[in-house]
Amino acid sequence: MRGMSSIRLALVGALVVVTFVGAQVAGLAAASYDQKTESANAQAAISTAARAFDIQAHRVVADGTPKAMVDPVVATEKTLAAAPLPSATFFIDQGQISALKKRAASINGLGGQLSAAESQTEVELHQKLLDTLQKLRDATTPAKNVGVDPAAYSQFADDTTVANANLATPNAIQKTIDAVAAKTAELQALTAQHLSALQALAAAKDDAHSALTAAQGALAQAQTIPALKVSDNAAVISADAAKLPGAGSLSDFKALGADLWAQNKALHNLVDTRQATFDLLATTKDLIARAGAAGKDVSADQAQLAPLEAQLSSAGDLATLTNIKSQIQAIKNDVDAKYWQAAYGSGKVIVVSLAKEELIALQDGVVVLDTPVTAGRPSMPTVTGTFHVLVKHSPYCMSSWQGNPYPWAGCVGMQYAMEFESSGYFLHDAPWRSRYGPGTNTEANGTHGCVNIPRNAGQMDFLYGWTPVGTTVVVLQGDFGS
Repeated sequence: MRGMSSIRLALVGALVVVTFVGAQVAGLAAASYDQKTESANAQAAISTAARAFDIQAHRVVADGTPKAMVDPVVATEKTLAAAPLPSATFFIDQGQISALKKRAASINGLGGQLSAAESQTEVELHQKLLDTLQKLRDATTPAKNVGVDPAAYSQFADDTTVANANLATPNAIQKTIDAVAAKTAELQALTAQHLSALQALAAAKDDAHSALTAAQGALAQAQTIPALKVSDNAAVISADAAKLPGAGSLSDFKALGADLWAQNKALHNLVDTRQATFDLLATTKDLIARAGAAGKDVSADQAQLAPLEAQLSSAGDLATLTNIKSQIQAIKNDVDAKYWQAAYGSGKVIVVSLAKEELIALQDGVVVLDTPVTAGRPSMPTVTGTFHVLVKHSPYCMSSWQGNPYPWAGCVGMQYAMEFESSGYFLHDAPWRSRYGPGTNTEANGTHGCVNIPRNAGQMDFLYGWTPVGTTVVVLQGDFGS
């Protein structure tokens, strides 16, 4: 009996053990199932958060949030998504589940950063819009000052300010900013046009008044010469002066200014031509006296000049004065030829006056070229006397020489050079020089003894082609004929 009881007890104990182990196994299985479910839910939350983040990222960029602000957040999300999870342990893995939940929460947090970036962009753009609106309002003052009515632009600024509160995306705000900036530019352009028109009107008005003053001055000068016929000019100037106070448009002032300047020019031309004719008469009479003293027959020239002198005193219109001047010039040309031929002989002669810094070329006494020149500086003067052209070069490279107090490196190039004195004195062009004539032969700017001749009107070009080797060159210290 005791044996059976022992067996029965053993079986009961075994059953209890089996039941306990089964219960433990069942419990572990149930726990494992719950953890898998929780893990799956956490992974699903990560996927949901990632999709929501992607959608939000695309939306905020499409709405106008700068990509530079969004890209770092996107990069963080990608790094987070690529990070490995902790390895799962057998059955229960709360560490892995916690990591999954933390990742889902982190991705959701990154969405908040996108929202913050968008909000920051909107705040900055709203302020930029307010600044742009202020520029538009500021532009209305100068517009009003030049006669532009800015009411429509002020109303646009007010309406836009009200609408600003309802602008919800960066793109919408930026579009409004662009519209306000365009309005501002439009108003500024309109202001500039009005200002330009006002300035043009003021300038034309000032010019017309200046023209009136100049014309009245020229008329007063002309009226001091009783012989001059200026009654028609006086009538035009008087009529324009009467119109000027009532002029209002740009075209009115321009027309009056042009008319009065024309009268001013005509009167000055009349007075200047008369004076130039009297100057020419005096020069011609002096040349006749010089040529006569040199033994030339100038009786015919004197006979022709006498009646012209009488006519000149009573000449009152430009046509008559111009005709008299032309006739006196013809007489002077004839006397010139006789005088210069008496002074320098026949044929081709080049004469340089150091006193006048001037060169004339004569063909049988007739001046064929008259040009300013630059001669030697005081410390290196041009030689004086009568010489002849020894040699011609084109082009030419002139070198410095030993003992030259103003040496230069290498050589100086020129297009034309004619040596007239064997120790190195030339007639030549000077590409480096821009001024010629009186006052240019100073210690600082004069030549080393040569005579520089300009080419701006083809002077040296003509002289080089006109001058054969052997041509006489006369260099005078004083004036021509001295």
